[in-house]
This record gives sequence, C-alpha cells and structure tokens, in this order.
Amino acid sequence: MRTPKKDVCLPVIPASATDHHGPRPSRSGRWRAVSLLLVHIFMLAHALQWLRDGRTVTPIEPSESMETLITGRINAGFIFFAVAILLTIVLGRWLCGWGCHLVAYQDLTNWLLKKLRLRPKAFRSRVLILAPLLAALYMFVWPAAYRLAVGAPQPRLTAHLTTTGFWDTFPQYGIAALTVLICGVAIIYLLGPKGFCTYACPYGAFFGLADKLALFRIRVTDACRQCGHCTAVCTSNVKVSEEVNLYKMVVDPGCMKCLDCVSVCPNDALYYGFGFPSLGAKPLAAAASASNVPRRYDLTLAEELAAALIFVAAFFSFRGLYGKLPFLLSLGIAGIIAYLVMKAARLIYARDVLIQRTRLKSTGRIRPFGIAYLFLTAAIVGLMAHSGYWRYHDYLGNLAFEKSPPELFGWQYQPDRLGAASDEQQSAVAAGIHHLEKARRSALALVPENDRELAWLYLQMKLPDRAAAAIRRALHSEPKDMIAWAHLAKIETLRGDLAAARGAYQKALSLESARRADWTTKLGEAVPMPGAADLLAEWGLFQAHCGETDAADATLRWAAQYDAVSPTAHLALGLFQIRMNQIDAARASLIRAVAASPHAPEPRRALADLCKEPQSYPAAIDQYTAALRDHPAEPVYLHNRAYALTQLNRYAEAAADYRAVLKHQPSYAEARANLGAILLAQGDIPGAAREYEQLLTDQPANPEAAIRLGYIYLMSNRPADAHRLLQGVLTSGDRDQRRTAQSLLSQLAP
Repeated sequence: MRTPKKDVCLPVIPASATDHHGPRPSRSGRWRAVSLLLVHIFMLAHALQWLRDGRTVTPIEPSESMETLITGRINAGFIFFAVAILLTIVLGRWLCGWGCHLVAYQDLTNWLLKKLRLRPKAFRSRVLILAPLLAALYMFVWPAAYRLAVGAPQPRLTAHLTTTGFWDTFPQYGIAALTVLICGVAIIYLLGPKGFCTYACPYGAFFGLADKLALFRIRVTDACRQCGHCTAVCTSNVKVSEEVNLYKMVVDPGCMKCLDCVSVCPNDALYYGFGFPSLGAKPLAAAASASNVPRRYDLTLAEELAAALIFVAAFFSFRGLYGKLPFLLSLGIAGIIAYLVMKAARLIYARDVLIQRTRLKSTGRIRPFGIAYLFLTAAIVGLMAHSGYWRYHDYLGNLAFEKSPPELFGWQYQPDRLGAASDEQQSAVAAGIHHLEKARRSALALVPENDRELAWLYLQMKLPDRAAAAIRRALHSEPKDMIAWAHLAKIETLRGDLAAARGAYQKALSLESARRADWTTKLGEAVPMPGAADLLAEWGLFQAHCGETDAADATLRWAAQYDAVSPTAHLALGLFQIRMNQIDAARASLIRAVAASPHAPEPRRALADLCKEPQSYPAAIDQYTAALRDHPAEPVYLHNRAYALTQLNRYAEAAADYRAVLKHQPSYAEARANLGAILLAQGDIPGAAREYEQLLTDQPANPEAAIRLGYIYLMSNRPADAHRLLQGVLTSGDRDQRRTAQSLLSQLAP
C-alpha cells in the first residue's frame, strides 16, 4: 500500500507596505547614470582637445595595453588598466558598472526595453561564458608567452603618454556606430542584460578574476527576509538573494557593484562593506541544503559544443573583415550569431522555440515568423561563410606578404634589386599574389591595404603595370593617401614615365602641404609631422634623378633639417651627397641616419660602403669617435673608425675596434676579415687563422676568406688543408679569385 504524501508547508513572508508594489525604485541608478554621462563628456572633451591642439594624452582605453606588452611603449591606457585591476582587487568590480561606456549603452537599452514592456531573459551558457577569458588571455598574456616561446628579447620600456595620432587605433565613425548598435543594443535583446559583458568583454574577464580577491563587496545582515527584490533589479544577471543566503555575500564575479540591490532592499539588509574575499568561500551548510537547486542552462552539452564551434567560426570570419571590423565588435557578432544559429537549429527538432517573447515554433508547428527567421539566419550564415572565405585568403595573403622581401629605399632607381630574393621569398611572393587576388575578386568592399601589398608583390615579380593598377585601386578608395601617391610615383619612375611620376609626386606634395599647414597651426614648427620628411626625401631623389641637382639639394637639406630624427631624410641626403662626390658631408648625414634608426639595415649598409671612398680619414676618425660617445656599441661606427685607422697605419687601435665590433656583433663578416688581415700583416699567423676559420664557419661559401686561409695554411706547412680550400675557390670564386687560387695552388706542385 502506498504511503500517502504529506503536504509540504512553504514559508509565507509577511506582507509589507511596499511588497505589493514590487521592488522600490533604485536610488543608485540615477547616480550611476550621472557617472556614465560624465564618462562620455570626458571622452568627448578628450577628442575635442586633440582636434584643437593636435596632441593629447594617449587613449585611456584598456586595449591600448596590447601596445605596451608588444612594443614596450607604456601608454595611458596601460597605466589606467593596471591601476583599475589593482583597485578592483581591493574595492571590487566598480569600474565596469560606473565607468564603462559600453555598459552605459547596454543599461540604456535595457531601460528602454523595460519601458516597452520587454524584459530580455538572460541567456545562460556554460561554454560561451569562457569567451571573454580566452579573449583576455590572447590580448594580454599571449604576446609575452609567444615572445618567451620563440626566445625573443623583452622590449625596452619607454614612456609614450602623449600622441598626435589619437584616432589611429580607433575604428572609423561608421564602425564605431555599428559597435554601439551590436554590442550595446542588439546583444541585450538577444542575450539579456549585460550580454556583451557576459559573453564578449575581455577586460571584464580580468576584472572578474580580480574581484574574487576583493575585500569590499556586497554583504548581508540578519535582517534579510529573502524577498528576492535584489535579484529582480540586478542587471548583471547575479542571483543576489541566493548568494547572500548561501555565502552571506555576493560571490559572482559578474557583480559590477551597481548598488541597485542595496538600494531596493526593503529591510536595508544589504550593504557594501569590508570582509573576507569570495575566493575559496564555501556555502553555509544549512542554506546549501535548503536551496539545493541545480543551475539551469539554455543549451544541452551537445548544443554547447556546437555553439562554441559556431562562435569561433563567426569570430574568425568577421575579425578584421575588409580591414574594418575590430576585435571587440567581432566578439559581439560571434556571440549573436551563435545564439541565432542555435535557435534556428532548434526549429528543426524542438517542439517549442521562442526568442524572448516571440514564438517561432509552437506545439511542433513553425509559425510564419519562424519561417522568416530561418531565411534570415540562412542569409546571415551565408554572409559568414563568404566572410570566412575572404578572411582565409586575406590572412594567408598577408602572411605571405610578411615573408616577402622588404622594401628597400631607392628601389625605383635600381630595378635589379627587385626580384633578387631567395627561393623561399619568391614562393611567398607567388602565394601572396594568389591569395590576395582571390580576396580582391571575392570582396564586397575595396581593401586599400591589400592593394598596396599587391603592388609590392607585383613589383617583386617584375610586373610594374599590374603594380600601378593595384596602387591606383587603393587610391580610388583613399584619394587623400599621400603615401600611396608617393608609391605610385615610384612605380611610374620604375616604368620610365617620369611625367606621370612627377604628377603623382605633386599630388602627394599638395596633400602633404595642406596637412602640414594644419599640423603647424596646432603644434608649431618644433614638432615635425610624421611622414613629411620621408615624402620630401623621395621627391628630392626624384629631382636628382631628373638632373635638377640644385633643387634636389635644397629639398633634401630642408627635409633633413625639418625632421632631425628621420632616418629616411638623412639617408637620402647622404646618398645624394655621395653622388655629388661630397664624401665628408655624406658621412655626417649617414651617421645621423644610423643614429635615428636603431634597427634599419640600409643606413648602416650605406655607411659601411662609404668607408672605402677616398676621404679625410683624420676627420672621419673624429666624427666616428664623437658618434660613439652617444652610441658606444654601434658596430658600423666602430668598423668604419677601424678602417680609417688602418688607412693611417694605426693597426693596434684598428684591431681593438674590430674586436669590439665582433664582441657586439659576432656575425659581422667584413670586420672579422679585416681583423684577420691586420693580424696577418702583424705576423700573428695563429690569430689570423682563427679569424678566417671562424669566418668560413659562418660563411662556408666565402671564396675570399678561403683564399686567405689557404695562403695561411700554405705558410704554416699545411698543404692538404690549403689544397682543399683553394680547390673549392676554383668552382665558387669569380675570375680574379680563381686566378689567385690557381697561382697559390701552383706553389703546392712538387
């Protein structure tokens, strides 16, 4: 016989004067609205100050921290983010609720939907909620981890607290508006209040982790009656009533300390106060047994995995699409598409399907709106697939471009420098053209950056006509790009159409002049405009190429004077002075070019070659000595001073300089060869042999080093070793080297 069920007695909470009206209005909401409005006023003032003055504090945006982690340039955004995390560890996650502009848009959208009697239901996923943390690790941990994995050196930390390019790292106005509409409006209706914070924001992921350590948080007194008003008003999807019952505090890291829960509590039982952090907190035994309700999610485990795959596919399809969609917007789009596709999938196998209050399928029958929804979702998935196809070729094309030969200064006057690349680089050029052309033909919008890359790749294939067509496409999209006009001028110079080249240069110069006039009005002549000196340097070399030497001299001197730290301007002036046989002046210009470019190879190569030109060697020694006071470890300065010392028969000092060069740069082949020659001339045969042996270890196919070491072996009574080296020169050396090797080999004959 079955035992009859007992009636379950549920506790009845006594009514109060306010309960039948629901939660009372939040007093903190108004203060938070004022705070978020002040944030926008500050943002507007920051932008207006930059527009007026031309220079301002670097963007106070957490995403700017990536630049610091990658390049070592400490900016205002990095400092702001670091301070915000430290404050969060103590005070909790305040910044998101009271100082984030995207939270403002989300809260405003939520408030408007409530006014329209629409209360978006929070979408709950156990897998997609990991997206913000993974995005945060990619943005702020991956750069350091990758550098450690490949053994790259840590960047030198430098201050970069002001900028003239305030808008350089921000999207265009249209994309900014789209970000607000998707990440601040659409995502709220679909994924619920704070949908972007929950499923996309990487900064919130770090703030959430820091919040677990916070000593200050929302706590509760014994006056709590579990009325649930706090949970009802929370716009961060936190189950406040349940958590304070279990832990005597809010432990959910999604709590943004908006204080709405504190404000609406009818018994003033909630407060923001000091105590133990939430990390490691365990629920009260009695409360846990009384509320043992499993957490509910909107997707099954299989659906979660499918949604995660869709999220990843959507993110990589839209991130950087046509060079416009930024990282955060792509995360928001991915979250929305994953939600929409899973709802569409449920239309196939679920009995009832809703989006918020809109019913798509009822009792197994798809409604008309559901059919329209399927077509809309199919169109979105089709767009995603097309975007993914474009991004695939765009990514591989840009990756190949990075492996192609770098652009060398003055290539338009030396066509033989184009196409002279390794087999690996030539393969990269062909692959880059293949993928970028596929991306161009399938694109729904022009992508000037890809066309500029295509232009360079076509030049490497010695197809200047196609290169010119590509750069003209880029100019069709961005007709005010003075750098692209200058690039077109260089291509026309290479093609031999000097009239077209002059016209392109004049267009670039007119754009530069107008921009520099506005720049000078705001910042004055003391601050050179980026790119101006480089453009004038190219124009000056073009004038010299056309035989206008006086005009070229004036242009190049003005460029070098205008921007004293432009390596291009000083390099161009130095090359022109070499052409005019002004070697001592060229030396001074190239020394400045090297000083202005810590890693650029071209100024160093030009200065190293200059040391062999006839010149005043005492003056050269003085100039290099002065340069070494500021840059004591610069190998090319040491090398050239050593060469000058050699010309004055000061061999001991020259050998010391060569050894200093090799200490800082052991692979400097010419310095090692010259040191070996000095040691040989001084009679230090073993020392000379060591240098040439090391040189041949570094460069096994160096015939000149093989000849000298063969000679040393011949003198050292090592005929077999000498024969082996000299015999190799007969197949690898030029005519003079082969003749010298043959002469030495004849001395080995019995």
